[in-house]
Amino acid sequence: MLSVVNYRYLMRRKVLNTTPSLDYHINRVGFWSVIAAFALAVMSAFFPLDAPGGSSAAHADRIAWLSANSGVFITAWAIQIAWMAAWCGTIAPEITVSTNFTTRGL
Repeated sequence: MLSVVNYRYLMRRKVLNTTPSLDYHINRVGFWSVIAAFALAVMSAFFPLDAPGGSSAAHADRIAWLSANSGVFITAWAIQIAWMAAWCGTIAPEITVSTNFTTRGL
């Protein structure tokens, strides 16, 4: 067990750091962003992003389909937007620079 004097010494020297670092938090956000991105990708497979037949369908048919299925269509695009935001969160750990090492030799 550390004595109070040793504990204070180690805290001053930053040898014993009990607070999570910013890198840890950013990595956790990246991890959960990947999980969310994959879950949203699976969900988006079950929602239509366009009318059946796509651009080859007649305009009146597409409007009729959109009127009948507007809730599902809006949900599909909301899932796509959330997926893109989650996927962007996976890049955050790649662009952060760790403060745990020095770059004196570079």
